[in-house]
Amino acid sequence: MTSRLTPRALIVLTVVGLSLTPTAAQAARGPDAELERTVAATFEFRDVVQPTLSPYCGSATFVRWSHVQGVTRATATYRARSATAADSNGPFEDRETTASGTTSPPFNNVFIFGPTYNVETGYDWIAVNWVAGGNLTCADGAARQRRMVEQAAGAQVRLSVQVPAPTVTKTRGTQRLPGSRWATLGTVTCPTDGACTVKTPKTVTVRINGNRYPLTVSAPTRLGAGTKALVRVRFPNAAKAALAGNRVQPKVKVTAKNLGVATTRATVKRTVRR
Repeated sequence: MTSRLTPRALIVLTVVGLSLTPTAAQAARGPDAELERTVAATFEFRDVVQPTLSPYCGSATFVRWSHVQGVTRATATYRARSATAADSNGPFEDRETTASGTTSPPFNNVFIFGPTYNVETGYDWIAVNWVAGGNLTCADGAARQRRMVEQAAGAQVRLSVQVPAPTVTKTRGTQRLPGSRWATLGTVTCPTDGACTVKTPKTVTVRINGNRYPLTVSAPTRLGAGTKALVRVRFPNAAKAALAGNRVQPKVKVTAKNLGVATTRATVKRTVRR
């Protein structure tokens, strides 16, 4: 008996939703997105002999790649041929096999068919082919299985990766303006395993006693994975002097992106006094 797993649909870039989702009080986070990424992969072969079903033997072929955080689907691309074509040295054809990473355990890191195997930490596997019975010997079946894929051509895996958006959080409470004249309005946090960009205006304007004062905005343009940074404004000396006995609420619009696809847009603001 010979069988081959059936290829499924291709993976496409998807953005999920468009509205902001509050993650906590005074915090905002944009919608997740899905980013397609292609990685190199290798073939793994596993064989099984079951004496209780003698004569019974089988072989399975897997595609193996390094684990990537947040993957929801994976499509292995490779070249293969049928058992009959392998016996006659027939041509290879392009093949695809898709598996979901949302099950537990994900992909085929635990496989329901015959061979017992362990997937080492840091890798994922997809079963792409299997053969059971129909061989002169188990050794013959194992050799045939290895001839059914074009090992020299190798394999690749297209990954659909879920990308979380950065979090923008407003700083709560009234701040008394310090001698440095810097006021903290909020923070931007980049997700773990992310790479974020942050965009803010260079200046914002506040009105005190009928007069306008430009405030310098300070925020990083880039954030590494799992890092957090402040969004601040600096009052000029004239604005600090005018603030005596007054309160003002500066506002800064923040656009933060993770891996260029998952975006959070929010406005941070805070009441400041002398």
